[in-house]
Amino acid sequence: FDRFNSFQAVSAAKERTSLNDSVRRILASMYHLRLDEGDAGCVPPMCMHQLAEELRTPKHVQLAQDIASKAVIMLKNERDVLPLKSSKVRKLGIIGSAADSLYQGLWKIMKGLPEGDVYSGGGSGHIHGSNHHLTTVLQAIVNRAKSEGVEVLSANTTFRHENTRPLGMLKMEADVLVVVCGLLTIESHDRPNLSLHPADAHLIHEASLAKPTIVLLMLPGAVLMPFRFQVSGILLQFYGGEASGHAFAAALFGDVNPSGKLPLLIPENVEDTIPPSTGHWAIYSEGILTSYRNQTRNRRAAYPFGHGLSYTTFQIRLLRMLVDQDAWSSHTLQTSSTPLGSPGRLGPTKDTLVSLEVRVDNQGHVPGAEVVQAYAQFPKDVRAPSLQLRGFRRTSILPPGGHEILYLHFNVRDFSCYSQQDGWRVQDEVLMHLGSSSLKLEKAISLNPQVKTSPGPWGTEVVPFAATPIPTSQVTTQPITAASPAPIGPGSGAAISPQVTTSHVLDQSGKPESAVPSEASDENNWILWALQPSLLLLLLLAAAICIRGESDLSDSEDDSKLPPELLDAEELPKWDYSYTGAVGSEMSPLVDGPVGRERWHAPL
Repeated sequence: FDRFNSFQAVSAAKERTSLNDSVRRILASMYHLRLDEGDAGCVPPMCMHQLAEELRTPKHVQLAQDIASKAVIMLKNERDVLPLKSSKVRKLGIIGSAADSLYQGLWKIMKGLPEGDVYSGGGSGHIHGSNHHLTTVLQAIVNRAKSEGVEVLSANTTFRHENTRPLGMLKMEADVLVVVCGLLTIESHDRPNLSLHPADAHLIHEASLAKPTIVLLMLPGAVLMPFRFQVSGILLQFYGGEASGHAFAAALFGDVNPSGKLPLLIPENVEDTIPPSTGHWAIYSEGILTSYRNQTRNRRAAYPFGHGLSYTTFQIRLLRMLVDQDAWSSHTLQTSSTPLGSPGRLGPTKDTLVSLEVRVDNQGHVPGAEVVQAYAQFPKDVRAPSLQLRGFRRTSILPPGGHEILYLHFNVRDFSCYSQQDGWRVQDEVLMHLGSSSLKLEKAISLNPQVKTSPGPWGTEVVPFAATPIPTSQVTTQPITAASPAPIGPGSGAAISPQVTTSHVLDQSGKPESAVPSEASDENNWILWALQPSLLLLLLLAAAICIRGESDLSDSEDDSKLPPELLDAEELPKWDYSYTGAVGSEMSPLVDGPVGRERWHAPL
């Protein structure tokens, strides 16, 4: 330990700037939390009083329920066994000791730390809760099933309940069985293996032989699931807190559409994992080639990273992409000993290189939310993993037939790879994969500093202009459409054209007056016919003046000619908006403004 720290200190001393940056970050956090003033608080595990405090409000309770419901991950739903409906299920059997497990107090200690429970785990991260406020998984399902007209039976639970009966009798009576399993873990005390408790595995096997079976899991991390082929449905939560029961019940009966995604890979067998070290030294020879990033070794996944099913179906389409060609070219193959930029930004920043505009459509029959995931591949770096997660965005709850447009932004850090020889190097070729998991991906989008064309095979929606009524005016405005309708707004992915209108004079009844020939109108027509050559020359002269003036404005660097709202926009990235849409048309600037000023417009 001392040898390691001495080596780190010597290495840091060689780069004084890095050492000062590290010290500055630590001190800034200490001053922000006012740890330099008086009592700095407790140090776990000597925090019994603070951990036992109960700070509850109705808003806290509702927030806990919302978060837990969004975190439910549906791994399997065979033959649409879920959601449960009274038309399919009259009696529901609940099995397993975790179904009615209670909070464990702070006084049940293992290795000096709270042993914990299936709601928040153990160790210093354990949250003490009151069983008076806890709704167990069993009780939450019973409460929800009443409104559905479903009777709930139980067996092999921790406590005996009103409808508790022997397991054999329950298997005969129930239409569907639900097995609730959980695992405990604390720091400094590893799990002996990645399997469920033998008793829980036996219950799952016995139940699956009798009736359609759904497994509810309350876990600290990955587990092996050899039972996945035997059961009809699997729902998972990673320590969902006191609202775990509410979240499971809402997902089971379809009150909430599961939208959680796996933050890790579920291995198929123990051979598909990286074996732990048992000696005094742990050599991480795999580097970052773990989980979904390890595509070269024969390690299989039962459920891939990012996986999560829904009660509805979604379509993910790329509408367009914006590339800052100058900025990317200036960073190409640049190396640095420190990271370039910061990852994980939601909005565009000065170092943003590429932005993708993505449309998500709910094509099913129930509301739901989807998480769009973006994985980068760097073909020129043979040492880099084949896939690396570089961004993700979650939609709001979309109604059936609804859609939402999301934006994914990637900066210098996102397009950089690290090696001990070269440090951080910005890549000049990127293949970006969009999808709903690390295995369910669309065709790759090829990105480079020179890219200008439509990305991939996705279609482009064309939305025609709609008339804008003006009820107080005597003039009605109608759009004039060409052979193909003109698209409107961001995300259309085709040429954005100005709306052309025509006016009609209305009569007393509100209808357009008919053009009835008269002597006065004939005389006027003759006059207009005689003036046509002169009018034509004037129009041509005016057009030439406008074109010359527009060209002068676009070539000028004088900021005084710019609108006031654009005067301080010089620091914004200069996006290349050129794009060939599905209809083969050239896209004009995305923001309203005269042609020639698009380089001052901010990205979306």
